[in-house]
Amino acid sequence: MADSVRQVPEKYGPVRAVLRPRLGSYGRRLRSCLGPLLLTALLVLFLWARRPAPGDALLCVKRR
Repeated sequence: MADSVRQVPEKYGPVRAVLRPRLGSYGRRLRSCLGPLLLTALLVLFLWARRPAPGDALLCVKRR
């Protein structure tokens, strides 16, 4: 499949119309990724909130 008009072989004749994606279709794509992106942000915040305090982490290592 040709990626641009210049790549269409001559045997198919002159190019009569070029399909360009509508800008509205990008909005649907962006909205569809907002759910997983929001879930990922919430999980990262949850893990960040549950991390041990800096002093506690050092105590856990020294107890061995």
